[in-house]
Amino acid sequence: MPDLQKPRSLIQLVATTDAEMISKIKTWLSVKGYGIHELEEWISPQSFCKKIGISSSTLARKLKASNCPEVEIKRGPSGRLLMLRPTTSFEKFCNAKQAATDLPRQEGDKNP
Repeated sequence: MPDLQKPRSLIQLVATTDAEMISKIKTWLSVKGYGIHELEEWISPQSFCKKIGISSSTLARKLKASNCPEVEIKRGPSGRLLMLRPTTSFEKFCNAKQAATDLPRQEGDKNP
């Protein structure tokens, strides 16, 4: 059981603008191990797939993966994916294989 009498440390952040305060909060949270991701606007699955160059079946498979980063999604009554709000980490996760295969060949690489 935690000691309720023990004083907790107080965190004070001072900033002159909202942007500066947000920057300081992001820094503090990242030092503590939390990830902060900018959210994009709601986008249709078809637009998202076209934007990053993957198929809709790849998107469905990536969303079911156990190591998929958290992403906000809206589904219809039947469970169909209607909209999603991707983060940069989710985009990188969906493009991971393609990014690895698009590397330029280095001298000495063997042909596949």
